[in-house]
Amino acid sequence: MAGPSLLWPESRAPSERPAVWINAAMSLDGKLAFSGGKRATLSSPRDLDRVNGIRATSDAVLVGAGTIRKDNPSLRVHWERLQGLPPLEGIRRDPPPYRVVLGSLRDIPASAKIFDGTLPTLVFSTRGEDVSRSQGSLKVVACEGPRVDPMVPLRWMRSHGIRRLMVEGGSAVLSTFLQGGLFDRLTLFVAPVLVGGSLAPSLVSGRETHTEGDLTRLRLTASEPLEGGLLLTLEPGVGPVVA
Repeated sequence: MAGPSLLWPESRAPSERPAVWINAAMSLDGKLAFSGGKRATLSSPRDLDRVNGIRATSDAVLVGAGTIRKDNPSLRVHWERLQGLPPLEGIRRDPPPYRVVLGSLRDIPASAKIFDGTLPTLVFSTRGEDVSRSQGSLKVVACEGPRVDPMVPLRWMRSHGIRRLMVEGGSAVLSTFLQGGLFDRLTLFVAPVLVGGSLAPSLVSGRETHTEGDLTRLRLTASEPLEGGLLLTLEPGVGPVVA
């Protein structure tokens, strides 16, 4: 088996935004975490290697403020996990990929790892936030309106040389990008477990669907076993399943 593709779909991205690769791990019933958003390890070690391969070839890695608050990820590339992967095209070691956060600074603890000063970090926040916190490796960009319109940071990033954007979550951010069609590839690692319950976050929340016209339609381009689960690769739109 050749293994999962780590080549970016840049040619499919519109000119006003970076190529967007969404990646997530979920249970068979579509849950991203335990009840209340408590972190659940759903990826296998082999899948974590793959995720770090995507990070290493990204210009930026994006999550929502809720993910920072609940999981406190570093969003850094764990270079040691790349040793078992094939040679990768477009690795960014210097400078490393930006860490990007959508949401209010007021929702992010000052002790969060993204504020450790070790990596370039962008926070796209709501109007009225204190942009004077921009210093060193941290830049705060205040967006108009009570919520961040994702096209604002996407256009900003594109105009500042960011061509490859990896989106990792959480549920609200994934819903915004998926239901808005703001992506070029979606990879899902499906773990053979069931979480259940109504308080565990799902892959997609967002707006309610009432008719078939409300559905977010995808095209399955690959489905392959990966240590400990199944890896699905999808693109926007409708089309035939590729085995």
